[in-house]
Amino acid sequence: MLLFSLETAELLALIHDFSLSAIRVGATTGVANRALAKKNSTIVGLFGSGNEARTNLEAICAVQPIDKVLVYSPTKEHRDRFAEEMTESLNVEVQPVTSARAVVKGADIVMCATNSSQAVFEGSWLEPGQLVVTIANSDGVHRRTEADVTTMTRSDLIVLNNIETAVNNQQRELLDLIDQEKVSWDKVCELGQARPGARRCSCRTKQRSGNHLLQEQHRGWHPVRRRRCADLRSLQETGLRTRAAWGMVRRGSQRMDG
Repeated sequence: MLLFSLETAELLALIHDFSLSAIRVGATTGVANRALAKKNSTIVGLFGSGNEARTNLEAICAVQPIDKVLVYSPTKEHRDRFAEEMTESLNVEVQPVTSARAVVKGADIVMCATNSSQAVFEGSWLEPGQLVVTIANSDGVHRRTEADVTTMTRSDLIVLNNIETAVNNQQRELLDLIDQEKVSWDKVCELGQARPGARRCSCRTKQRSGNHLLQEQHRGWHPVRRRRCADLRSLQETGLRTRAAWGMVRRGSQRMDG
């Protein structure tokens, strides 16, 4: 990435995307966790042990009083090294675990930061009050998701970076469920409406036959009628996140080592 001066057009810096991209994604995760996670969340269940896992965990620890992290990735050497390094870096207990289920059990926040093309845990394992954050999604060519259908359908609130991007990128892991009426647009919101200080979350509500609305958004960016969704502040106060009382945030696609 090149950084130029707006005043002189002088080249000021060459920034490697490997580092900058992970910081950007981690920052978005921090915003989402500050807005949507339970107040005073203390335990993170983390999938992944690469670059994205590091920056996303750092962001979560910056906005929540985390005192324990349970981390799992398929390679034991990777997760053990990650746990040792991040324990020292964050002054937080980071404990490697040997199964995906151990990551989810008892966690306040379930953070997925992997390069997986398939779900990394079963939605039936989720417990009341948990917030799920994922960074992988389909892009129209490659189908990817870190969350399974059960996670999607149980969610009371699904927060995207940008709805139009999800439609244009053909993120079928969500759009197929909407087409099948297993998930409603009524519970899909954008992160901009979920940030601290934003009292309302706007949701797309107008649909036509089949997936016609989605095709319209893809081709012409046509405006659709919008209405208010549930007040996020009320959601935080009551602790409601899904039908089982937890929430989910969908993130843009990024890759990392497992």
